[in-house]
Amino acid sequence: MTEAAPDGQDEAFRGATANLRETAKWLIGGLVTTAVAVLAGSPLTGFGALEVGWRLWVAVGGALAAYLLLGRLLWLALQVVVADSITIAQLAEAERRGEAAPKRIAGRLRPRLPAGATTFREVTDRHRDLRTAAERGDPGALEVYTAFAADLRALGPQVGFEYKLDRFNLLRRRLFLEMPGVILGVTAFAWAANPPPPPQVLSGVPTRTSFQLDRDEALALAPAVSPACYRPTLSGGLAGEGIVLVQLEGRTEIVTLPPGDCQPVRLARQNGRWFLAQ
Repeated sequence: MTEAAPDGQDEAFRGATANLRETAKWLIGGLVTTAVAVLAGSPLTGFGALEVGWRLWVAVGGALAAYLLLGRLLWLALQVVVADSITIAQLAEAERRGEAAPKRIAGRLRPRLPAGATTFREVTDRHRDLRTAAERGDPGALEVYTAFAADLRALGPQVGFEYKLDRFNLLRRRLFLEMPGVILGVTAFAWAANPPPPPQVLSGVPTRTSFQLDRDEALALAPAVSPACYRPTLSGGLAGEGIVLVQLEGRTEIVTLPPGDCQPVRLARQNGRWFLAQ
């Protein structure tokens, strides 16, 4: 038989339970803020322009996964905040259903469980037997039952705290395991919903132009660009005339116009460098 917990210990457990609720409220606020930030920062314009195809399904799947995981985490946090207190009888019934939480809680409470019990089912079975004996009027049964019931009442605040602590620990584990999934889902949505823009054609009409290669470019493009077919420059490079085939944003393609029997070469300029066009 365990000793009844003093009032100060009961208050300590109630205070610890209240602290868990406040921490869970803080986590709820963080999760809600995350959900709002994800929604506000999601580039929905690009998503609305997607055609039916793999990018659309990746975007939908990523967003759905992220919000399902956020919803699950929010539900777990709300369980810590708003869940009612639990009784030993309810934990015993959960044990019968094979749930894991009562086993964890009983393991932490084992030193305080009355009559040397190791599970909540044993506690409720012992309580039922003692009550039956007291109702029959067995000698001394009423005193034993009264003391046993007092032990259970004294254990109540700690049972409530351990139940909340178990739910809170489950929330922490889920946060650790599922937040990367939320991040990946949001990332997949943002990537799929915003395909790279198609190259912008600045000019599609062939026009005559001049070009100049520096010394390193001339060496890199030899022998396709022969020094005998183009004008040398003071810096050791080459210069010549050409026709612009297409001018894209950040890229220009030309075909050279060398004199005589020299063969024209198709060149491209990108990032400030000339190279053979593919």
